[in-house]
Amino acid sequence: MDDPNIDDLDRTVAAVDRLLAAVPDWDAPTPCTGWDVRALAAHLALLNLRFAGLAGEPAGEPEGDPLAAWRASAAALRAAFDRPDADGERLALRITDLLAHGWDLARATGRPAGLPDDLAERSLAFVRERLDGRPRGDAFGPERPAPGDAPAIDRLAAYLGRDVR
Repeated sequence: MDDPNIDDLDRTVAAVDRLLAAVPDWDAPTPCTGWDVRALAAHLALLNLRFAGLAGEPAGEPEGDPLAAWRASAAALRAAFDRPDADGERLALRITDLLAHGWDLARATGRPAGLPDDLAERSLAFVRERLDGRPRGDAFGPERPAPGDAPAIDRLAAYLGRDVR
């Protein structure tokens, strides 16, 4: 992702927050094998705090209900990256992960994703540059097919191993 900034993070967090605020069933399954919506929200909050810790903000554990934990962790993440010396690559990675899991949330809840298309496009370019031809490890499945005219968020999800059909 070229030169991500705090505004990109704000837009991504706001879109994911809208999805989490509208969750009708925290026990609904997600496209992430073995995770329901509650577990996915906990994962998002935990990684926000871990990334905040890597960027110099004190990191703890998510606390409270899933939405409150998410919001507290998102505030810590923002504080960590709202600095002139913030690591752009880490920020791009966090945005990419939030977008991908935002897609998971949209699928799990049956809601439109509403994720920033331009950021999904830039995130797709970012991960292609880092993953093409390299082992994906446990974090990402093999690339899945997506129509060429699919929205950028669907192409990003497919590249990261999600079935977008």
